[in-house]
Amino acid sequence: MQLIGSVASPETLPPRSLSRQEKELIVKGIGRDLKDPSSIQVRWLPYRAPKNPNGMAAYCGQYNAKNSYGAYIGFKPFLAGISHKAGKISFARMIDPGGSQDTRDYAARKVCSDEGFNVDLAE
Repeated sequence: MQLIGSVASPETLPPRSLSRQEKELIVKGIGRDLKDPSSIQVRWLPYRAPKNPNGMAAYCGQYNAKNSYGAYIGFKPFLAGISHKAGKISFARMIDPGGSQDTRDYAARKVCSDEGFNVDLAE
């Protein structure tokens, strides 16, 4: 079996594509802590919503954005916490463990892998 980005667990629904509105909420959520949120570019993976319509889920992908010098940083993995209300994404926020960029990248990759996401397959 080939892993195509994410896999379903017993607590989640099967992987699916995100809607335009869901992508906008996630972009807003991961852009909150960036220097230039309007510059964000995202590479997406399939999404696994929680079976509980008011539950929480993790979402992973890659982002690129401009730094304080106006240069793009290059695509980096991200881990986002996703909240649901009545089965729809209601809130998203990037989870940042702090530390150096290498530490943040390692932590995002590790947790994303543990959650069944392969961020290197994001498109």
